[in-house]
Amino acid sequence: MIGRRGVVALLVLALGGVPADGRADAGFATPYPFSREHQPGDTYMGVRLLGVLKLASVRVNGHLLTGLSALAWDDDEEVLYALSDRGVLFHLWLRFDEQGLLADARALRAFALRDVRDEPLAGRWADSEGLVARNADNGVRGDSELLVSFERMPRVLRFTPAGEAVGGLALPEPLRERANYRSRNRMLESLAWHPRHGALSAPEQPLHDAADGHVPLHALGSRRYWHYPLAPEPNAALTALEVLADGSLLTLERGYGVFFVPVITTLRRIRMLPARDGAVLDATTVARFSTGQGWALDNFEGLTRQIGSRILLVSDDNARAFQSTLLAAFELLDTDSSAPAAVDRE
Repeated sequence: MIGRRGVVALLVLALGGVPADGRADAGFATPYPFSREHQPGDTYMGVRLLGVLKLASVRVNGHLLTGLSALAWDDDEEVLYALSDRGVLFHLWLRFDEQGLLADARALRAFALRDVRDEPLAGRWADSEGLVARNADNGVRGDSELLVSFERMPRVLRFTPAGEAVGGLALPEPLRERANYRSRNRMLESLAWHPRHGALSAPEQPLHDAADGHVPLHALGSRRYWHYPLAPEPNAALTALEVLADGSLLTLERGYGVFFVPVITTLRRIRMLPARDGAVLDATTVARFSTGQGWALDNFEGLTRQIGSRILLVSDDNARAFQSTLLAAFELLDTDSSAPAAVDRE
């Protein structure tokens, strides 16, 4: 979640709104021109562009599709889970065409996240920001489990795909205490599952007493931790984390300049997690998108790997008519030879 100042500032993007009373099967997903210079199928830095869809803010099972802050792909069920920061879990269907480009999406169903008493999460307890699908590619249908991280009341809980709480994960002390965070809107933001280290989670920005500007990344099932250096962008924040097939990490960052011009989305890669606790991670840029270079961005906060090297991003429209829910698809290329990040010309 970008916060109130970010909501106001994203007015500069002028992306336009959609009606809130539409139907999930009527014009739900429409192609979106992501760049003035680059088309779907083009290669840009370390990615191939696979298309962008603008999703309408429709009601699904009574829940308004808005404020999407996290994604997780379930390969066994062929379902994309999309989580809102209001504690609502949406199930989406996707279609890619013969060229591998994102062609369509549909909203299938939606569930409010519920606690162990079967009561819907509400207020500060419902501020869900990170999402992981477990048992989602083991060839067995019906055994998927979701992990969800929360802001404002920092914790990681386990849910069924129908939003039923089934337990939780213990947090290390630095992430457990709310007083350690810079603000209530800078708590647990990203969540991923690593085959060796288990659940990984990090806040959006450094903890309030951090002197080096690094974001702490913790392995929740142990005492392992590392320091993630944010990209050298103004007001940089870590908004999502994903583990790739080879065990490396892909991160999603958001930045913005003076009066929120430009807005910047950055994908970065961490090839390995060092054995030494407290080590500073080596992150290299995969792709950098800026409104100052013609990219039509919104507030991208969600990231997941779908199949192979294909990844998906989603933007949080903050429930504002002048922002949009954008679902973007990319193919990761060999980032060892990626070009250096371009410099804004504005």
